[in-house]
Amino acid sequence: FQLKSSTSLSSVFACVLAANRIVTVGMMLVSLAACIAIAVAIEASLPHYPQLSELGIDDECAEQEQSQCALSAIQRLALQRTTRELPQQSGSCKSYGCNAVYVHDQNCQCNSKCAKHANCCKDYAHQCTNAAAPEHDTCKSYGCNAPYAHHRSCQCNAECTKHGNCCKDYSSTCTKASPPVKPTSSGGAFGPVTRMSPLCNEGTPAKLWSPASDGPELNIKVLSYNLFWWSLFRNRKGNHNSAGNLIKVHMSKHPFDVMGFQECEGGGRVLEPVGLLEHYTVLNGPHAVCMAFRKTTWTLLAHGTTIVATDMRSHNFGERGAQWVRLRHTETGKTLLFVNHHGPMEVNSGGQCGGISTARNLLKLMHDSAKPGDALILVGDFNANAASQTIQELWSHLVLAYTGNSFGGVDNIFSNIQTASIRGRKILGGGGSDHDAISTVFSVGGGGGLTTKALPESFASGAVKALGKAPLAWCGLHESGIEYAIAEGSWKKTIGFAGDLSNKYGQFPDHCCMHCEEEPECKSWTYDPKLQCQLHGSTPLRKIAKAGYTSGLPERDAVAKAADSARFAIRDMSGAGIRATTASTTAADTTTITSTASTTTTTTDTTASNTTNIIASATAETETTTTTTSTTTTTTITTTTTSTTTTTTITTTTTST
Repeated sequence: FQLKSSTSLSSVFACVLAANRIVTVGMMLVSLAACIAIAVAIEASLPHYPQLSELGIDDECAEQEQSQCALSAIQRLALQRTTRELPQQSGSCKSYGCNAVYVHDQNCQCNSKCAKHANCCKDYAHQCTNAAAPEHDTCKSYGCNAPYAHHRSCQCNAECTKHGNCCKDYSSTCTKASPPVKPTSSGGAFGPVTRMSPLCNEGTPAKLWSPASDGPELNIKVLSYNLFWWSLFRNRKGNHNSAGNLIKVHMSKHPFDVMGFQECEGGGRVLEPVGLLEHYTVLNGPHAVCMAFRKTTWTLLAHGTTIVATDMRSHNFGERGAQWVRLRHTETGKTLLFVNHHGPMEVNSGGQCGGISTARNLLKLMHDSAKPGDALILVGDFNANAASQTIQELWSHLVLAYTGNSFGGVDNIFSNIQTASIRGRKILGGGGSDHDAISTVFSVGGGGGLTTKALPESFASGAVKALGKAPLAWCGLHESGIEYAIAEGSWKKTIGFAGDLSNKYGQFPDHCCMHCEEEPECKSWTYDPKLQCQLHGSTPLRKIAKAGYTSGLPERDAVAKAADSARFAIRDMSGAGIRATTASTTAADTTTITSTASTTTTTTDTTASNTTNIIASATAETETTTTTTSTTTTTTITTTTTSTTTTTTITTTTTST
């Protein structure tokens, strides 16, 4: 017998318990038969609900069952309990997005295997399986170098060739031999996913531009928000939609035009419960980033994701991308490139290739994905604050509009829009996340191009102040693949991590930095592959490129260096060349990076401080007058090599307009 109701099963269970009290086998069998008869009678008296196979995709009865019409909510609930079907009414692929992977905290799924497991959202067929829908089980959708995931049918990491389980597009998408692909508006599940080649890029930074100033004035309101997804949405189930409500509260006067989310596995999950999804188009990207733009005022031109960095091996979650979208404002015709980035680990390292490479990869992405005249806005949790090479390099090529306070200021908003055109900045609060959401309002057009008036300062000085607002939340500067060479005779201390049970921090580079923080005499540190932490009593004479090594500065010294670099942060794009050169000069700190395979070179800048003062003065004059001035500075650099000494005179002419 197939007994469907809990009432029937309960009656059999009660009868069997009673039958156990009967002594003879014959009487027990008679009693059991009676129990079954009673259960069948109860079953027959209960109302009949259609089986799952009888239901159409819209949860209505099939054509042959039209007489029973649509199921009521109570009937539907009874059917779910009977067939153990997952509830679908509280989720949809329209809100979740068509995902390539299983997302365990969703009520229903939107990936290619949901039909096999009978857990698709009810609109899966309409949203995700039409002719234009992308193929999911590919490296374009998963991202390259993603960690092994058992629920995927194929893999996209270096080990897949060994195990014979690579996705079919692994070679064309993920191997370095493949040529870089220019982003377009077509591609995989998240738009095209491309990879900077090579990732370690310290060549000439891409030259960007100011936004077009013609046409009517347009205000652009921007949000950057790390959602702390695993805690806020997986563990706390959205916390009564606290993140969405935070966003909605700050939209009463002026809605957000564009929003960038980090640690996000479905932007619709944030916006739909609070009634905002109908106003926005959500783009879910790989590597847990999402963005949304206001579809009533902006038109999509192109979108995609570009890999710009890889986590350090000590905390390797894989590659890190920058999600981008190019939009046209429907009323004014102005164009915008909006970029959303979640930076590599360790904090302040810039990942395996370092902060300068990560910054320049972001600049190249913006240059290649936009067109001259576009407004450019870059937001994100960079996993890097003002003490990092990533942020300091970006200061030289983009205007820093705002920095939050979380973790020493890892949340940042950059643009090519001058500081005088920033109409508002605000920290919105956490909304249940461990990061505060931050917002900026920009103005473009209306003739608001270059101004002869003094420009407001970049927010870089505010970013430096944020370093002190999160003690112990970050640890100095990290330089991956670098060993510091220290002057002989200076104070040093070695901490052996391997087998040292007394080590209270652990065995990673950031733990070495923490040891340096506790030593008043420590000015720099180096972590080597033998799991040893070298603490130094002085800053490095030079930097040596060595695989597996990581070096850096403790917080107190990193803050001082950041404060010095902040003086040269640009305020508009016209000053990028002058200030970038100056910043690079002062940031060098009389050190060079040399390869262990080549001759060691030591560079001594004999007039760095004088050069800095002169150029800074010329820069200040640029911002207060239209008079053209010219300052010539002569700097002597002595370069000592193996057998020769060469004196080179460099003449720098700074012209301000």
